[in-house]
Amino acid sequence: MSSLSGELKFFAPTNSASFFFKEGKLIYAKLDHRSKKIGQFLVERGEIDKVRLNNAIDMFHKNRGKKRIGEILVELGHIDRETLKEAIQDYMRTVVYEVLNWRIGSFIFFNNASPQPEDVLLNDRVDYLVLEGLSRIEDGRGW
Repeated sequence: MSSLSGELKFFAPTNSASFFFKEGKLIYAKLDHRSKKIGQFLVERGEIDKVRLNNAIDMFHKNRGKKRIGEILVELGHIDRETLKEAIQDYMRTVVYEVLNWRIGSFIFFNNASPQPEDVLLNDRVDYLVLEGLSRIEDGRGW
């Protein structure tokens, strides 16, 4: 089972999440109802300030969502591509940590399912993420 590829879909009463695996490694994770967007995550990390984020959001709305917020931030010179990539990967890891906090739910696995084409993917071992997530829960750090 450690070499499976596909989507592991989790369902909880207030949310659902998708983890995509390729040959046993987690390559993408997302929450379907995420309260925190990547821009807010970047502000909290200190990568950008709120003024720059709002500038990018304005541009996002002006071009009717044809470009992602991260791409706009890079084009404006507010963040470099590598920093954005690392932040997006950390953002996906927080999805794993959040799902580990769920007390009830169910799951289903879709063999050979793939995420939509994404610019940034993970290549993380699940055992490492689970151990880190459990450590965060135990330490009270949450996600």
